[in-house]
Amino acid sequence: MSIKPGKLFAPVLSGMLVLALALAMQANLAPLTTVRNLVFDSFQQWKPRTALDVPVRIVDVDNDSLTKIGQWPWPRTILASLVQQLTGLGATAIVFDVVFAEPDRTSPASALSYWNAGSEAQRLLGELPDHDLLFAEAIANSPAVMGVAFGDSGKTTRPPAKKSGIAFGGDNPRESLPSYSTVVANLPILEDAASGVGNFNFIPDTDGIVRRAPLFVTMGDEIYPSIVAEALRVAQNADSYIIKSTGASQEYGAGGSTAIASVRIADVVIPTDANGAMRLYMAPHHSSRYIPASAILDNSVSPELIDGHIVLVGTSASGLLDIRFSPLGQPVAGVELHAQALEQIITRQIITHQPEAAALAGQQFLSRPDWSPGAETLGMLLLSICLIVFMLRFAALPSAIAALLAIGTAAGGAFWAFSTQGLLFDPVLPSLGLLLTYLTFSILRHIQAERDRQWIKTAFASYISPSIVEQLVSNPDQLKLGGERREMTFLFTDLAGFTPLVESTSPEKLIPLLNEYLNGVTRIGFDHQGTLDKIVGDATTFYWNAPTDQPDHAARAIRCALDIDVFSETFRRDKNAIGVPIGITRIGVNTGSVIIGNMGGDAIFDYSAHGDAINTAARMESVNKQLGTRICIAGNTTSQMADFTGRPVGDLVLKGRSEAESCFEPLTEKLDRSEHIVAYRRAYELMEQLDPGALNAFRELLQIWPEDSLAKFHRDRLARGEQGIRVVFDEK
Repeated sequence: MSIKPGKLFAPVLSGMLVLALALAMQANLAPLTTVRNLVFDSFQQWKPRTALDVPVRIVDVDNDSLTKIGQWPWPRTILASLVQQLTGLGATAIVFDVVFAEPDRTSPASALSYWNAGSEAQRLLGELPDHDLLFAEAIANSPAVMGVAFGDSGKTTRPPAKKSGIAFGGDNPRESLPSYSTVVANLPILEDAASGVGNFNFIPDTDGIVRRAPLFVTMGDEIYPSIVAEALRVAQNADSYIIKSTGASQEYGAGGSTAIASVRIADVVIPTDANGAMRLYMAPHHSSRYIPASAILDNSVSPELIDGHIVLVGTSASGLLDIRFSPLGQPVAGVELHAQALEQIITRQIITHQPEAAALAGQQFLSRPDWSPGAETLGMLLLSICLIVFMLRFAALPSAIAALLAIGTAAGGAFWAFSTQGLLFDPVLPSLGLLLTYLTFSILRHIQAERDRQWIKTAFASYISPSIVEQLVSNPDQLKLGGERREMTFLFTDLAGFTPLVESTSPEKLIPLLNEYLNGVTRIGFDHQGTLDKIVGDATTFYWNAPTDQPDHAARAIRCALDIDVFSETFRRDKNAIGVPIGITRIGVNTGSVIIGNMGGDAIFDYSAHGDAINTAARMESVNKQLGTRICIAGNTTSQMADFTGRPVGDLVLKGRSEAESCFEPLTEKLDRSEHIVAYRRAYELMEQLDPGALNAFRELLQIWPEDSLAKFHRDRLARGEQGIRVVFDEK
């Protein structure tokens, strides 16, 4: 298929716009990132993580527990009892999603500072144990992890205690980790007693949704773990972490910068993004995760709910303001995000050691590899190119379907990658690229189509049937410019006696008269979907089967000839009746192969046909003068009409030809069955058989129908000694 240079504008412009969008994708602009995140959230909402029964529980300081025990903060003695209870029930790690930065105000020593008691009361109070000390003792005898809060404002109480070592597999990851300048830590007595200390910081995106859980942060030159990382370390009795980053075996950073690949905690390997955060893959909220703190304190909890579990102590109480927004679109307690991160990690370990569980749970760590923008861009470009090629070859509706399928492929492929592989590929920008390609191409094609429509109307409206013009406007591909060989049918008309009429009639009278005649003839031609080739004086030329396909072109031309004959005879009689000498209209029709197309080039447009079939049709018209007929049709035309009605004229050898053309005079069905025509066919058969009786047969016919000019023509031929149906014309 050849494509004209002008038609390349649409695909080239579409490609340039898609390329610009691809560059925007690589730039990772903030609005695009926001939209991408919302799409990934939708993926989670459509297919959330399946919550397996993993050893993670939340001991919840809920509204009911506050009602039973009292307002928060609780005395540290109550918290000590809580820790002792959980330790006794077999918790592998007890994680506090709260920071204890100040001494307990309910401790006896603290009470003395604001209570003016007597000396004896002061002595007795002073002998009571300090609540923070009791809490610390409980912590020291438990696998407790204390939480700290990093920030960039306020005052640092003191650096948090470090309970573990950190090893690097590759480059130092410090520059890649989130950095803070301040921290609120726990009382030294508590942190010193704890098995682990971790931060509970989240880094919400600009829309306030928490999608990542950083496993490490920095302050100054030091790296500090999160409570999620510390919970896993303490639960496994591990001493250190291994952070695998750029420079490690088979690990390479993007853009030459240090990037973190994974974190190893004992036997647990956690894939991370380049900044050491794991992407949260949320499961729906479920009350089974939560155990009221009051139920632990009153010893009403079944031991199997705690034994061997990591327990996070936090609050869902509405008044304590620890509420976050998750990718599932739900507000949840901050402690639940930590719990879900632990569930996600532990579920992954279950799948790793039990492959059969993967099919049941479908759990994956979510990741967006460094190469994902390049893959998205490449996919968008390939799909856009395929769409452009398709749109160049097919019409609007198939193109629209193809665009929808391409967008569906991008979106469906992204969701498949998410649901089966845990890969986050952005379907939005590739889909926008495809939509941009389709809309740009469609708009430009529509503009071009409108230009083509206007061009077609302008070029053809004056000499093509209005119905054909509409066909061309609706289907411009039917008009093949340049040239092609076609079988066509041509019709010529000529008004006898027009030259004397011109000489004897004033222009004021002649022009309206001629216009009336030509309007009638052209209207009939257009009614039969003929194309007006030209008008020369009183003569007209029509053709069929171009520029649109007309399989019945021969039949159309014959019917048109009969209708023009009826009109012209009525016109002649009416004008003769008022003294205007209008002659008969002679008509010739022929069918044959010709070359037709746009001749002349861009500056001069002439859509016309060239070939001997045209000349033959013209001679068919002129030979009517010798034959005495008004219509003469070549056998090439009549043979294509199964129900043709008419009488044979003869085998005519026209001027300049050596071969004869079988010619016919069309008749109405009524006249074709008349005695007159039956008698003519008998006489013609005798003439064809070279029977001497043919002359008498024509003479007898003319005695009854003396106005039959064609019968007179053959009588005179035979009377001159000619024989047969072959007639040679020396004159045009």
